[in-house]
Amino acid sequence: MKKHLITLMLTMAGLGFAQETAPATPETPAVSDAIPQDPNAVAATYGDEELTLAEFEVEYQAYAGRLLNQQGMPASPENYKYFDAYREQILQDVVQQIVASDMANSMGFGADPAVIDAQIQQVKAGFQDDAAYQQAIKDAGIRDEAFLRELIARDIATQNWINSLSQRAEISDSALQMLYLLDKDKFNRSAQACVKHILVQTPEIAATVKDRLDKGEAFAAVAQEVSQDPGSAAQGGELGCFSKGETVPEFDKASFEGPVGQLQQVTTQFGVHLLIVDRRNEAGVLPFEDAKAELASGLKQRAAYKVMQAKLAKVPVELNEEVVRVDVPAAPEGEGAGDMTEETPPTE
Repeated sequence: MKKHLITLMLTMAGLGFAQETAPATPETPAVSDAIPQDPNAVAATYGDEELTLAEFEVEYQAYAGRLLNQQGMPASPENYKYFDAYREQILQDVVQQIVASDMANSMGFGADPAVIDAQIQQVKAGFQDDAAYQQAIKDAGIRDEAFLRELIARDIATQNWINSLSQRAEISDSALQMLYLLDKDKFNRSAQACVKHILVQTPEIAATVKDRLDKGEAFAAVAQEVSQDPGSAAQGGELGCFSKGETVPEFDKASFEGPVGQLQQVTTQFGVHLLIVDRRNEAGVLPFEDAKAELASGLKQRAAYKVMQAKLAKVPVELNEEVVRVDVPAAPEGEGAGDMTEETPPTE
């Protein structure tokens, strides 16, 4: 788990499967042996900026590294080959991520350096020493800590922008009720627990966080600052409601058998969780008042992404796919990286 912590905190940036040898240094970014182009060749232009082949390789390793790590595979030269067929698609995704974070920064949604520092320190605390931490960065396909900081900053800026757009969207109760009635079967649920949590990596850090909560700091604010769960940190630690068996056993037990409304601490394979069960729902069709927030959240998020995509479309982008393209030999029968086949392109 510790080797994969770094990828867990990056929700928007595409990270990947790196190499058994160290990823490229800032001075000598690694470029695949299969690529004959000049490392300074322009792979893409966006607005007034350029992305060179050498810069793309750094992005590509991190992007592929996340996907490999998610399947329990290391970022290695042998494993990168599974993504050769998708280099052009990854170029498009990487440029879009960069443009989105640049635009978010220009609108004032940039990451607070103190928040980035806190996330870096939280990650470091999960490793025995600095050598193990540095090795984990390499295993994730990330060039160095400076690039890790850049990826975190991009992620936070983009998410801040999306959250702002989502919060500004307004949806009437009558529209939500109509959607609820049209798709009522969707809300036929088993018994559920509605939980929020803060994930950290050691009991010592958990004790510090608990002390802050005991002194009256808002749970959501602390979660946004320190939680290592990228899926819920930006939402103030909210996990929403889930059925029994959807989380790991230790977390499941606390969620369905622990006290409601009280802070609990539980350790799982992912780290130490400080969690609060807000409520539990009995099995059956979820009442509209309970379904309303879920409906609204989904619609607002979709609206936010559409607004963001419309703004991104106004930025002139030119992709030079031939610069990043490599010849892909036919794979031997049965060979592949998990479910990463040509029929299943990598997605975030």
